[in-house]
Amino acid sequence: MKGELILVDNVFSEENEFEMGVSAQDFGLNIYVDDEDTLEKQLKNRKSFDYCMNAIAEYQALTGDVNEEILKEIDYISEHFDNLLDSVEFIKLSFDELDNMEFIKKNPLVLSKKIALRERLDITDYDKLMGLMNEYKEIADKVYVSLNGNANYVSLLNCYKTMNEIKKQADEIKKLGLSPMETIMYVYDQVRNRVYTFENEDESCFKSRDLSEVMFGDKIVCAGYANLFSGLFHYIGIDNLVVQLMDKNNPKIGHARNVIYVKDDKYGIDGVYYFDSTWDSKRKNETDEYLYRYKYFAKTRKFIDDDKHYDLEDSLCPMYSVDMDKKIKKIIQDGEYDKLNRYYKSLNYMSRLVTHTSLIDPRTLIPGLLWYGKFDKDELLTKFEEVFSKFNKEIPAETILKVFNNVRKIEYYQNPEYYPYSLEDMYKTCIRSNWQFADKYLDARAKIMQKVFGEEAKIDQIDNFKNYGHESGLFKEIEQVRLTKVLKFVCDKKKDN
Repeated sequence: MKGELILVDNVFSEENEFEMGVSAQDFGLNIYVDDEDTLEKQLKNRKSFDYCMNAIAEYQALTGDVNEEILKEIDYISEHFDNLLDSVEFIKLSFDELDNMEFIKKNPLVLSKKIALRERLDITDYDKLMGLMNEYKEIADKVYVSLNGNANYVSLLNCYKTMNEIKKQADEIKKLGLSPMETIMYVYDQVRNRVYTFENEDESCFKSRDLSEVMFGDKIVCAGYANLFSGLFHYIGIDNLVVQLMDKNNPKIGHARNVIYVKDDKYGIDGVYYFDSTWDSKRKNETDEYLYRYKYFAKTRKFIDDDKHYDLEDSLCPMYSVDMDKKIKKIIQDGEYDKLNRYYKSLNYMSRLVTHTSLIDPRTLIPGLLWYGKFDKDELLTKFEEVFSKFNKEIPAETILKVFNNVRKIEYYQNPEYYPYSLEDMYKTCIRSNWQFADKYLDARAKIMQKVFGEEAKIDQIDNFKNYGHESGLFKEIEQVRLTKVLKFVCDKKKDN
């Protein structure tokens, strides 16, 4: 096991001189220190440690809320307490009053390990990072911080490197002047061009998941795609969240994707959509075929829930359902507000996505409290219905195809050798992405023929799609873009000669 010591200078009582702490490492141990009780002295205070650990075990036994993982960690630390530093990778300074640098000077033992600060930085906190680098310049190579997009700590120097690379990529994207949904699709293509690759057995799991690792490495899994996707959007200025999912039957199986409330007046888009760049990512030994695949781009919550790759549950919004509005309305109409306790976490999550505010105060849902039922029922329902409606707005193929065309022609300008751009390519993308058109194009008759004749029906679909391309002006626009690119190539070649 490798863990961290979390040093604090405030405790409620002697029972808290040693506590189990939250950590991304194998274990985390909170240790109380002050000007007199130095870290070195506390690491020899076995009596206090045993007292505090026994208190934790007794509390769990009393409440019946036994956490086996914490008990295993306690056993390990107890067994190795006399040489605990051998099992420690990070020492985190989490002081309210003590000065970090002064403490380090008085406790040089801290310098034998990686030093983590309590600061959590966002990808845009460049000035704050520069301040920390200046403050700790004498020991900058030993100092680490938390960065959104990372589960593990990142050194000040690598944090600086990560911020600069995100800024560089995001600034180039912003220069393109794309609409919100166009920007999302463009970034989607940039992120999913990596092949899903696990870390090696001798490497940390963070290697394929943390933003600062996947930015510069060759390993990436679902969390890595989602964190990179999220980091770029945070810098660009598009709010988004990483959705963490767990398998209901196997907690060791999980997945990550992104969710964004998209309001794009250019295309009349106004809804909450999920984006799974992992399941649309480039496959091993695949060239450009992934560029035709947008099966998990801008999907509704219903689509995501119905798509059963695994029995996955969104831990932050587990109570969503297509008839959630009817259930909430009935509960409120019946005045059984305590039943909303099961829903308030999901309700507030959904509301914050759309409005950046919570929908309901959990105190109003507990019978017996002064606040119970103290909310405007009509106002609550109105706000909820508005939020809920954003989760059910499917984007028709006619709209998403316009977005795709405007993005792909820019990609084609940038790299015509790589990005496919023709009416046939448009058709291929629509089919592989399962984009649903209105009845006039590619609908009932083609679907029936496909069921009867199988692949032969695609001939009819191609004809229909070409008709759509001509009638919508899409074909003409594609040809103009391709012609412009050819003429530019010829002119550039003449200049070179």
